[in-house]
Amino acid sequence: MRFGIVAARLGAPMGLGLAGLALALAGVGVPAARAAGPISTMYIASTVSTTITTFQGGAFGPSLPSYSHEERPIAVWGDVRTIPNTDTSSFNPPIPTGGQYTLGLTQTGVTYAFPFAAGSSLGFSDGTSDGAHNYANSTGVEATVYQFDRSWANPAALFAVTSTNLKFADSGSIFLFGITYQPLANAIWLSLIGTSDSFPFTDLAEFDLSGNLLKSFPVLGNGALAFDPADNSLWITTARHFYQYGTDGTLLDTINLDGALNGAGIEFDLAPTGAPEPASLALLGVGLAGLGLARRRRG
Repeated sequence: MRFGIVAARLGAPMGLGLAGLALALAGVGVPAARAAGPISTMYIASTVSTTITTFQGGAFGPSLPSYSHEERPIAVWGDVRTIPNTDTSSFNPPIPTGGQYTLGLTQTGVTYAFPFAAGSSLGFSDGTSDGAHNYANSTGVEATVYQFDRSWANPAALFAVTSTNLKFADSGSIFLFGITYQPLANAIWLSLIGTSDSFPFTDLAEFDLSGNLLKSFPVLGNGALAFDPADNSLWITTARHFYQYGTDGTLLDTINLDGALNGAGIEFDLAPTGAPEPASLALLGVGLAGLGLARRRRG
């Protein structure tokens, strides 16, 4: 399955023109023109197909085979790791796993099962990683961020999102749709919808790892979420749009899609630039161990 791009883009910086020139002369900053789409490679896992793909610079990459058609939580840190978005043991036939991929989306053969017991009612719509742990946001009214090890095992509830920690005085239900990690801030971002007693809202919200709200602002999208470390921007997907926001809440770009992205989890590689993939680190360790053994024999 391949995705396409409609030529129309909204909110993209245009030429300066007379209005831009006037702003520049007045000392008001004018955003520089930039290419369509994210700078870094966005990885996309979808429950509507048995493929996994990428998106960069306004174009989708090849759609390559995934382990199953239920992979949605996606964590990218030097490699790509997914799990099923829900318990699939009752499916006929059962769908047992997500799995590990290289950054080129080649399957490594390492698989990850849904990390809760059969019959669990939990479901997850997106994922991320800080290099030491993976994280995923639960769907439904539970609205909880869970922490896992890098193999998507040993789940633990990290914090719940409520109207209280969103600093709303009244009550209401919160629904989480996307999650990502901002490395230098050591912070979790969530895309959420709230049904407060006063008014409904669709926000991006930044939390520390203890669940304390750092900031929030209203946005257009309410789907999966990814942080691009190349320009410190946040990308949200809906069924047919990508929205790009600055961490200050500024809408930077809107891209219309002609391919539906229902049921997709998205993420960028959040590992520091130049960090080798885990498989490369393992090979390096073997090589260093052999070098040490050779030196001891010579000694």
